[in-house]
Amino acid sequence: MTFSYVPIVDISGWYSGGAAAQKVADEVNRVCAEIGFMYVAGHGISDTLRDGAFDAAERFFSLPMDRKMELDFHLTGRKRGYVPYLVEAADPDDKPDVKEGFHVGLVLDPGDAPPAVAAHMGAPNLWPTDLPGFRDQVTGYLDAMLTLARTVFEIFAAGFGVPHEELTNGLDRPIAHMKLLRYPPTEPLARELGIGAHCDAEALSILAQNDVSGLQVRNPDGQWIDVPPIPGTFVVNIGEMLTRWTNGVFTATPHRVINVSGKVRYSIPFFFAPSYDTPVRPLDACINKDRPAQYGPISAGDYLMQRLKAIYDESRR
Repeated sequence: MTFSYVPIVDISGWYSGGAAAQKVADEVNRVCAEIGFMYVAGHGISDTLRDGAFDAAERFFSLPMDRKMELDFHLTGRKRGYVPYLVEAADPDDKPDVKEGFHVGLVLDPGDAPPAVAAHMGAPNLWPTDLPGFRDQVTGYLDAMLTLARTVFEIFAAGFGVPHEELTNGLDRPIAHMKLLRYPPTEPLARELGIGAHCDAEALSILAQNDVSGLQVRNPDGQWIDVPPIPGTFVVNIGEMLTRWTNGVFTATPHRVINVSGKVRYSIPFFFAPSYDTPVRPLDACINKDRPAQYGPISAGDYLMQRLKAIYDESRR
C-alpha cells in the first residue's frame, strides 16, 4: 500500500483503558503495518520538557569546536559524546551525513551485555562541565522517551491481541540512546543529505523536530514524502528489528533528511530496543499459513551489532 502523507494518531484514549484503549491500539498497529511512520499526539509529554532538550542542543552546538571535541565520541564507545560533521553515513553507499551530533544513552550494567556490545551501545555518557542545567535537561527528556517507548510497546501488544509481556519482557533493561542533532542549511541544487536514506536498525524510534522541515520518507512508489514538524507531536517510526519481530507485518520505511530551508535544523531522535539477550523471533500472532515465519531467532544485541557496523565505517574515523 502506498501513501502520500504521514498520519497523526492521538493516543490519549490509551490512558482511559477499555474500548478507547483498544481503538488506539488498532489504529496504531494499522498505521505501523501500512506506513511504518506516524505522528503521535496525546502523549502527555510537556512542551517544557521538550523545549528544554532543544535549548540544551542549541547551547551545546554553540560551543567552540575545541570545546565540543573535548567530548569526542571516540573517548568512550562510539555512541556517546560529540560526533562532528561528515563522520557518520546512514547510507554507506552515499556521501557522509551533513550534520553534527551529541549522543547519550542508557549505561549498561556489568553482565547486561558482552563487553564489546556494552562499549559500543551502553558506555558511560560524556557531559560538558560548563553548561549549567544541560545534563538535567537531556536526562529528563531521555527518561520521558523511555516511558513513551514502553507505552507504545504495550499498545502494540494490545493491537496484536497478545499479553503485553510478549513484547515488553525485555524492556526493563533496554538498549536505548538519543542524539541531539544540528543540520546546517545546504544549497538546494547540491542535494546534500543531512542523513542519507536508511531504515533504523532498532525496534522503535521517536523523533522531536524543531520548526524547520527536512525529514522525508519514501513510499512504495519511490516518492519522497515530506514529514514537516507538527506542534505537540512526535514522529514515531518502526525499525528493522520490529519488522523481524512482527514477521514483516510492521514496516520499516526508508527515510532521510535534506535541509534546504535556509535555516539551521535541530532534531532529537531517540532509538529503543529491548535488552541485549532478548530473543527477537516472529510473534506467533504474526504467523499463519499465508505468512510463514520469515526470520530466524537472534538476540536483540547481536542483531544491532551486525546492523550498526556500517554506520561507523573505519575509513571515516
